Amino acid sequence: MSTIFHPPRVIPQLTLEDISRHIHTTVTGILKTSQNVRIGMASGSINADGVAYKQRNIRKLVIFARSVEKKVNFPVYCAPYFFTEAVYNHFERQSVVYEDYMFFWRKLLKSGLVTDIFMMDGWERSIGAKDEYDTAKKCNIVIHIESA
Repeated sequence: MSTIFHPPRVIPQLTLEDISRHIHTTVTGILKTSQNVRIGMASGSINADGVAYKQRNIRKLVIFARSVEKKVNFPVYCAPYFFTEAVYNHFERQSVVYEDYMFFWRKLLKSGLVTDIFMMDGWERSIGAKDEYDTAKKCNIVIHIESA
């Protein structure tokens, strides 16, 4: 995990809006206390290969985000930094569905908190990553595409 970004505490009443506020607070705190004026988000396939590959894909996305952060020298996060297995399990019990997550990431990208998005190799297989790409393009977020 990143040393800057931390997952929220899972409490019975945790909502997607709480996660959004948590990310917003974290990012604005980084911007206020550092020289960074850019914040990146790493995007890639998590579920597109099927449930059997979800954990592998999460690990790959975290490694990718860390690698990108070292190269660009500004903070870069990815979904698993905030959506841990405990958070996903909590939201599953709360009947949060895929479309809710799509709306969540779309709203976050439109918020202006993300300046750059980094698309991990294979992102095209993911409906969510394609949606993030399209949203980033509409919001004039700088798009970086990793090639294999």
